Amino acid sequence: MDIQQIGGRDRLAGPAPLQEYTENDQVFPAGMWRWRVQGDTMILERATATDWSTLTEAFKVSNAGAITLIKNLRFPTSDDSGAVANEVSLGGYDIDSTHRCLSISSEEAVAAETVAADRTLRVRINGATYKMNLRAV
Repeated sequence: MDIQQIGGRDRLAGPAPLQEYTENDQVFPAGMWRWRVQGDTMILERATATDWSTLTEAFKVSNAGAITLIKNLRFPTSDDSGAVANEVSLGGYDIDSTHRCLSISSEEAVAAETVAADRTLRVRINGATYKMNLRAV
């Protein structure tokens, strides 16, 4: 693998470049992570052995932009799903001090109301469009 300094940046070049990170205030293998590029996919891996011999994938970004999370997607803070033009977002929203719910925002353009007059919301599941009936609580 070649490492080049270009404009203050490090460029790693090779058939499968990787960069390892070791957090030295942890008991290994905790704190041992690496980024790897292979097959035009960027992969974040966590070491499960102190000698890097076994790793677990945590995150991938494909050349088409698809993001794969290997485990859970978590929303540790509350974030209201306010309307933002041309954006779809997921988050967590604290409905009270002991309960958090899924927060979904879907806007083609900023509007005062995203729910149709018949109280339905369009969603795509496995390539089909559905109208979900909603009830305000």
